[in-house]
Amino acid sequence: TKQFYLGLGGIYTKQDQYRKILFDQSGFNTSISHREKLEEFAVFVAPVYKINNNISVGATIKSLWQKFNNPSKAALEFDDNGDLQNFFIDDTVKKQNIDLDISFNYKISSFLQAGVSVMNVAGSKLYADMFIRDSANQSYVNQMAYGAGLCYKLGRLNVGVDALFTDKEFYDASVGVNYVPFNNGLIVGG
Repeated sequence: TKQFYLGLGGIYTKQDQYRKILFDQSGFNTSISHREKLEEFAVFVAPVYKINNNISVGATIKSLWQKFNNPSKAALEFDDNGDLQNFFIDDTVKKQNIDLDISFNYKISSFLQAGVSVMNVAGSKLYADMFIRDSANQSYVNQMAYGAGLCYKLGRLNVGVDALFTDKEFYDASVGVNYVPFNNGLIVGG
């Protein structure tokens, strides 16, 4: 409608890495490589309400998922040929959260607008790294963050800057430029 908008979105990331595992037992030292897989994804529904021609407020309801393999047992054995074999038994760790973002946008003039947002208001936390099974030393990353941005528009040119802060520190800043040279065409840089 003229005052109500609805957005849908999603994001998916996948990371594979190898970590070196060191064995040191009874004078026998060796290192082997272990493959680790991480997947994180989220689904968003974002209603926005345009209060007037200059002010809009929005909320984003989202579901966040995290899944990774976590080594629970590792062993080294010699096979019948005397070759060293290693194996791992991994646990699959899954975490899911429902959270909310809130945003406010103000059109300062016909060519300048600013916005602020509070992300993950419920304070969702995801695992920061692998951990020892049943350990109290599981580390988490708080997903709550605060953002501020500014966008300059001149015809078909948009230039924007934004900054992101976590509960502890400045986290990230970005600059982006996009230009529409003709209908259905877009040049983007950031």
